[in-house]
Amino acid sequence: MKSIVIIGSGGHANSLIDLIESSNKFKIKGYFDKAKNSKTKLKYLGDDAEITKYKFKFAAIGIGLGLSPKKKMRLIKQYKNKGIRFPKLIHKSSYVSKTCKIHDGTQLFAGTIINANSQIGSYTIINTGSIIEHDCFIGENSFICPGSIVLGSSKIGKNTIIGSKNVILPNTNILSNTFIKAKI
Repeated sequence: MKSIVIIGSGGHANSLIDLIESSNKFKIKGYFDKAKNSKTKLKYLGDDAEITKYKFKFAAIGIGLGLSPKKKMRLIKQYKNKGIRFPKLIHKSSYVSKTCKIHDGTQLFAGTIINANSQIGSYTIINTGSIIEHDCFIGENSFICPGSIVLGSSKIGKNTIIGSKNVILPNTNILSNTFIKAKI
């Protein structure tokens, strides 16, 4: 089994632990963050400056909406420049059509559905219980929050956040760097 580390230790990281463990593809070695977090069961490996002390190939970003999409991409590039890869992570309870394209760094959480001919860009998070219908395109580094639905043939631009419980109607085109608030 390959080793992986998590970058960040907030609530999203705790959900990410469950996602990684469900896949049975990686063993989590610990996490990097600015400070130790007593709420996680993982080993604290230090802050970003200490990353060169360890030899590992794979990492996953455990920071959810607490980090802007642009800052998240800067962090990813920093790690990629050190030779670290971000694999796609798919929860065992997710459904992904065999005709979909899922790019590296993507995180598909429990109960997500990705239907026929959809494409999910790199470093995108499709959170718990979300549905991406047929022929959709989700741009890189986007965040589809829990319970959202993107209906057929829609396009979501990069660095976009779709808040919880939204329904994006068919054939909708949402521009890059857009934020849509959660539905209550």
